[in-house]
Amino acid sequence: MRASLLTLTALALLAAPGCANPGRTRDARVGPSPDVGTRDAGMQPDMGGAPDMGAPRDTGMMVTPDMGMMVTPDMGGIVRPDAFVPDMGSGAPDTGPRPDTGCSSDTQCSDGIGCNGAERCVAGACLPAVSPLDCNDSLACTTDTCVEPGTCSHVSTCAGGAACMASGCASCSDSPCRLLSPQCGCATGQACYPQGATRVCATSGAGTTGALCTSNSSCAASYACLNVAESGTPTSLCTHVCASDADCGGGLCIIQLDDGTGAAVPGLTLCTHPCNAATNLGCAAGTTCTFFSETAGAMRTFTDCTAPTTGTGEDMSCVTTAPTCSPDRYCVDTGDGLGPACHHWCNTATGAGCTIGHSCLSFSTPIVVNGVTYGVCST
Repeated sequence: MRASLLTLTALALLAAPGCANPGRTRDARVGPSPDVGTRDAGMQPDMGGAPDMGAPRDTGMMVTPDMGMMVTPDMGGIVRPDAFVPDMGSGAPDTGPRPDTGCSSDTQCSDGIGCNGAERCVAGACLPAVSPLDCNDSLACTTDTCVEPGTCSHVSTCAGGAACMASGCASCSDSPCRLLSPQCGCATGQACYPQGATRVCATSGAGTTGALCTSNSSCAASYACLNVAESGTPTSLCTHVCASDADCGGGLCIIQLDDGTGAAVPGLTLCTHPCNAATNLGCAAGTTCTFFSETAGAMRTFTDCTAPTTGTGEDMSCVTTAPTCSPDRYCVDTGDGLGPACHHWCNTATGAGCTIGHSCLSFSTPIVVNGVTYGVCST
């Protein structure tokens, strides 16, 4: 059992499962100019024919220049690329070593590609990689690839996300599928969800803790769509399936669903929704962060999201039996002689939540959740 810590109103333990209103047990980015000859100034030009251009210019003997011995230039020990067969292994092809300007370490020879293997510096010259990075894990049910900058990826090809082992794909020990993370038993793209007292595979959604949902498939794998309304129109939130409090991110693994016969659904426990009463952070619009306390066992105090919200009132008088305060406030009589009013929740250690001039009043029985002691602001 659990009870509202402040109203001490007992809540129902078990109710019918399902998103519509499953109920729950909440345990409380140019060369020179050409030579035209020398003009003869003592003679008139012969006009009867072509002009006398003078004697031909003596250009001297034409000699083939001595080019000396043709010598193949020294390339400094460079290795011809065609002396090697490109590495066609996994990853990017080996484009060969860097141009050799002389090297003293393997690092100077790297082509920046890790999957084609490591280039080497040998006797001051860069040599290409001998073999690519080997990513074979020897498992028949994995796809093995090399991913830059040089790491191996092994993706299981087993159905339903089952593990790949030396003997093959592991079977799912839960029938027909596993609710807890990591799930198994469902096809890729599907998740395992509770349905009454059984389990079904359906297309997986994206909602996580505290997200509004309309059906289980609105939520991600290992979540269920839970109605958190204490009365009136159902309001449902994605709720994590758990095996222990460690799965709940600050919440408690105590909510159970009814199997329709008055008993809890076997193998199914859900987390409470951890939230901040002073800011309502952690609860979706239309829900309120509320305090509860277990009425048995460890008697722990915890917060959870509930619906419907009580109202929009701020610093106004209210009736404790029918409060109209906004979600971040609580209807309480602080003994200031003004009677019940909507007081803002606050942190008694820091005063956070209260405006200047107002102090944070604590309760006679401290309300402590996840290390925060809550109180209400004075008027």
